[in-house]
Amino acid sequence: MASDGTTLSGVTTGVDLRSTHQLLTTDQQIQAKIAWAAFNKQSFFGAMGIESFGVEAVKNLDAFGSAMGKSTGMISFDSGHSMAFPINATSGTSFYTQRNSSYNPEYVEGGDQSLWAWHRINTARVIPEMDVMDNESKALINIKAMRFEEAKNSHVRDMALGILGNTSSPGTGVDDPLAVHSDLSSLISAEQDTRTVGGIADTNEFWKNGVKAITSAGGGGEMDRPILLRRGVLDQMNDQSVFAESAGRYLLLSNQGFWQTFDRLSYADLHENGGVMIKNGAYDAAGIRHFMFNNSPLMWDQYAVLPRDGTASTDFCYGIDVNSFKVSFHTSCNFQLFNGWEDPRVHDQYRGHQLLISTRYTPYVTSRRTHFAIHGVPANAD
Repeated sequence: MASDGTTLSGVTTGVDLRSTHQLLTTDQQIQAKIAWAAFNKQSFFGAMGIESFGVEAVKNLDAFGSAMGKSTGMISFDSGHSMAFPINATSGTSFYTQRNSSYNPEYVEGGDQSLWAWHRINTARVIPEMDVMDNESKALINIKAMRFEEAKNSHVRDMALGILGNTSSPGTGVDDPLAVHSDLSSLISAEQDTRTVGGIADTNEFWKNGVKAITSAGGGGEMDRPILLRRGVLDQMNDQSVFAESAGRYLLLSNQGFWQTFDRLSYADLHENGGVMIKNGAYDAAGIRHFMFNNSPLMWDQYAVLPRDGTASTDFCYGIDVNSFKVSFHTSCNFQLFNGWEDPRVHDQYRGHQLLISTRYTPYVTSRRTHFAIHGVPANAD
């Protein structure tokens, strides 16, 4: 019997689908509703959606459907291999479990693993047939519709966890983003002398992102203005934005503590100096809480984690250059809904309705040196 769950590579154990090898290597049904949900659930996703599709697409499902394949911003849609098994294998594996047995035909050309460039995230759900039948007569709740919504939200949440490098992300070993250092906290890290990202050696100074430890926020006067924090972030942003490949504008992503410390600065300026807490019209229209700092939006995301090797138990902020940070989705294998709810069949021993949502994606940077990581900021006590 299949079981509920999410994995970041492979397929959830026990999922039995009416799928053949040919079906798995061709285009599937791509659900715009699932993709749209991804850019309406978390702050970071919403910001990437605005930068890639525009605010109208993020707010409106119909506009999003037409804009989805035309992105030239932080979201890219790329093509590549579609198969999902070790392609030098000469015997069956359990990567895809069919109703009667595992199935993997011999395929002996190419590299060792056809999923070299993308991580696959799968979310599976099962409803016992009796639960659906009991519900049909009274129509108290559409259990299949509600379980689909729950699966969709879980899929989006787990994908965000993987992109941001959160340890709560589901993973199955060597293929998930945290393991291969393609998550945000590795791509923009605090120490870069222990790992290689994208095949470029860590000894290459040209490749390293900027880093600053700001150990004092300053302030204490004029309603507690953390002036040292402001000066430090501005200094690092200026240093990284001078490179030719930089867009000169950043997406500043922080944890909640950094956000609340920065809120003191904005509040003090508003009330002491009569200043205006400037907002970005697009981000405001999309309902993303943010401040504007040096013409760049600053926001926090609940799933953001400390840059790799940053000072533990301190607040932090990523300076993400919008011109060179992207999340790649496989053109033919993103936000797939395999057959919708697959109904049980007469000869099944355990009768249940099955659902599988699958997406192939990976975060990456085209230039690492334009980004920066701020860490070491005293933890906010508010």
